[in-house]
Amino acid sequence: MWLKMTASLFMITTFVLGGVLLWLQLTQGSILAGGDEESFQPEASFTDASYYYFLPDEEIESLIDRAVTSTEGIGSYQLPVEYNGLNKPDVAFTYASPPSLRVMLEAGRVYSSYGRIPGVQEMKEKLNDEYFPIHVRFHKNRAYVYDTQLETNEATVYPEETVIRGNGEEAVHYFHKNDLPFDETASLVVEDSSDDAYFISYILDFSAYK
Repeated sequence: MWLKMTASLFMITTFVLGGVLLWLQLTQGSILAGGDEESFQPEASFTDASYYYFLPDEEIESLIDRAVTSTEGIGSYQLPVEYNGLNKPDVAFTYASPPSLRVMLEAGRVYSSYGRIPGVQEMKEKLNDEYFPIHVRFHKNRAYVYDTQLETNEATVYPEETVIRGNGEEAVHYFHKNDLPFDETASLVVEDSSDDAYFISYILDFSAYK
């Protein structure tokens, strides 16, 4: 009898623990999915000619030509450091990603991968005129422990969406165009989420990436 009771108790305990482990796996998976590269993708739309970084077709064509005839990368889009008050060298660098950089990188990728030059319409289908992305690269997968915002003359602007990539190697912050003062120079602040006394700030001159 005791053997039967013990066996029954063991089966019940195993069932309960299995259920708990399954629940933890599902809930943790949903949390981690929030930081996955595919958790947010701006809709491809590039028709707003009033957008500060809007590109006419001839300019897109020129960027495609540059992409397939040069080795330009993200270097000219990196933000200069304004102040570094971090106690650990966790942040590697940051860079802005306006449509011009998107065209350069995508056209270069297509050319190097497939040996063909993409067309203007093909590139426009990769662009978005609603968000201004800023990438922050980290050492040692530290993206999860830092917060990022823009400090302007009038207010603090927070990204509408943030995507963590590479298990914490990069954070992509999507700022909505309606929140940004393109006629000003702002500060991008990346701060330790556990202690905002530790932060690094970058100069963001919107006109430098036009």
